[in-house]
This record gives sequence, structure tokens and C-alpha cells, in this order.
Amino acid sequence: EPERLPRAAAPGTILGCVTDDAAAATSLLIGTPVVAGGGDGQAAGWGVNALSPGRSYLNLGTAVVAGIHSSEYRTGQAWRTMGSCTSDGYYYETSLRSGTFLIDWFLNTWAGGNPDAEVRRRLESDAAAVPVGSGGILALPYWGAVMTPYWDQEARGCLVGLTGAHRTPHLYRALLEGIALEQAMVTGMIEQESGIEVREFVGIGGGAASGLWRQIIADTSGKVVKRPRTVEASSLGAAMCAAVGAGWFSDVPTAAEAMSGTTEQETEPCPERRERYAQLLEIYREVYPQLRQTYHKLAAFQKSIEL
Repeated sequence: EPERLPRAAAPGTILGCVTDDAAAATSLLIGTPVVAGGGDGQAAGWGVNALSPGRSYLNLGTAVVAGIHSSEYRTGQAWRTMGSCTSDGYYYETSLRSGTFLIDWFLNTWAGGNPDAEVRRRLESDAAAVPVGSGGILALPYWGAVMTPYWDQEARGCLVGLTGAHRTPHLYRALLEGIALEQAMVTGMIEQESGIEVREFVGIGGGAASGLWRQIIADTSGKVVKRPRTVEASSLGAAMCAAVGAGWFSDVPTAAEAMSGTTEQETEPCPERRERYAQLLEIYREVYPQLRQTYHKLAAFQKSIEL
């Protein structure tokens, strides 16, 4: 029944104030307004001012999550439709569970597990010297199954094309390329189905610190990748909700324009590498459809062993 549901309120709406008991429990000031926020990904979209279809947030965190803003409600295989923190729009959001989780797995499993920053910098430098295509390796980055666009819980990670000539930098670059190719594929599917053209990604999260990864994403997608000065965009978006609720700004776009900050780094796609990655993307599109039955047979086999 409707009375069992919570009252819906738009982001930036004051829901109440901190009570005496809550103040005693939290050390917050009595009477502090409590303001409605939103989901972490959608708050990040606000935090980087991705309120127009031409700009997409790209969170290179444990998972890779990207969102394209639209005023039109749509559904599709390549995205999940999320409410925007603006309260009058939506995000067409892609989600790949294997982001920096996959990179950490690789470092711990294949690169000795050394967390030293210098080791990572050296590996990144060595991988940057490897040509496009990682010496013939193609990675399907479904280490955590796949959400968009195939929604298959039985899918798994895959490295295709390994030979005895490949070394650690080849594998590392192949994983970065696999994630980038996946993002280019699903973003292209959204553009084709919705008619929206994405011109730029705003990279946030820990993975956005990698210059090599940002360049690969720019080259595979053909889009500019920007890195804002404030990379904790979800927290910034939540602060914008509070700022609107406090009356500092009249509406969401004004708050986003004033608080989203400046771009620290901007990565342009290289036309030559872009052409090469476009060829590789066509091969990449074929990998999962050809492996789908194999994945499900393996899953059934594994379940029979476990029983």
C-alpha cells in the first residue's frame, strides 16, 4: 500500500533537521538541515557538471560506471536507467564490475603483489611502449560477470591470443585495452539507440590518475577524456545537494556550474591509434557472442562438481 512507502523527495529538498537525540549520537549541531541526496554515480554526474548529453561521467573505480544525461526516459540493453540528482532527468548508465578491481587482481596475481607506487609507474611505462593491440592479446574483462550490455551472470574473464612471447606489460596493457574497448562498445550502443552524441568523458575515481589508461580510453572511443581537479565527484555532488537545500544556489545547474571546478588534465584521441582501435573493436564485438555457450556449459559443469 502507498502508506508503506517512504515519502519521495527531490534531491536538494530539506527532509528535516538534526534532533536532540541525533545530535548527541553524532556530534552534529542541533537543527542542522538534513537534505535529500542521490545515488553515488548520479551524484558524481552532478559533481562533474555532466548535465548535458554531450558530457558523460566515467568513474574508473572498483567498477567502471559511466552515465549519459537525458531528459527523456528510455530503457535499453546497453544501459540501466537511473534518476538524475537534478530530479527532472535521467542517466543512461553503463556498468562493468571489473575496473580497478581487475587491475589490483592482476598486480597481486601476476606482478608480485608489490603495492609500491614505483613498481606501478614502471609497469605503466613499459605497457605504454607496447603497440596497440598488446602484441595480439585481446582481453574480455568480465572477471565479475557482465551487466551492460549482455546481463549474463555466467560470463567470465578471458585472455585470447597468448603466446610465449608475451610478458607482463603485454598482459597489463591488454586489460586496460579490454576495459576501454568495452566502454567504447556500450557507449556506441547508447549513442546509436538514443541519438545522443557523447563528445567527452570526465574521468573520476582512482583509475583516472593513469595517463596511459586515459589515453587508451580516448583512442578507443574517439572522445576527449578530461580529469577534473576534484576527483571525489560523488562527494562533491552530495555537497551540491546540500548547497541547494541550504539556499546557497537557486537550482541544480547553477550549483553545478559554480562548484564543479576546473579541468586538471585533458587527453585528446590520436587519429592513427583511433583507426587501429576501431579495427580491434570490430574483433572485440565478436568475442562474447562466440563464448556465451561455452560460459554456460562451464558454469553447469562447475555446479555439478560443487554438488
